[in-house]
Order: sequence, then C-alpha cells, then structure tokens
Amino acid sequence: MSNEHRFFTLASLEQVRINGAKSGARRRALIAAAKDAGADEKTLFPVVETLLHNDSEYRLNVALGVKDGRAIGAIFDIPLTEYRKLPKINADAES
Repeated sequence: MSNEHRFFTLASLEQVRINGAKSGARRRALIAAAKDAGADEKTLFPVVETLLHNDSEYRLNVALGVKDGRAIGAIFDIPLTEYRKLPKINADAES
C-alpha cells in the first residue's frame, strides 16, 4: 500500500480548475479561508479524501488549516488530469 499523499500550495489552488472553472467566487473563497487560517506560500494543503465523482473528475476533501480550534476544509471537484499533476509527498520517507 502506497503512503503517498497529494497536496496543494497557495499557488496551485490559484491555478487548478475547480468545479469546471479557472476563476470565480469559489476559488477566491478557498484562498481567503486558507489565508485567514494563517497560510502562506510555504503551506501545504493535503488532500485528505478522494472520491471518483464521474468519468473525468475527482471530488476532493482538502485541509486548509485550523482557526479558533476548528478545522477548515473544502470539498471541490477537479479533472483527473489535474489531480495527477498535483505534487506528492511520501509519508514513509519523512519519518
């Protein structure tokens, strides 16, 4: 079983096609929530859950941070091709 995990950065959140659009209120809200939780350019946002949504998209649950003791996350769809381009980290190599 692979222990690889995909993640976003602020830059990749700004570039990825979310729910079929490259721009819009949904993206601005995601980035604002992440920054409000203290994120900066070095912050990694892990994909904590994936669901094959249809033949061309994954539905992702992404952790954006913690604010006032509460977890902040987002659920959105991205194309399979863009998901495969996300960087990966191997948790086994980090231990």
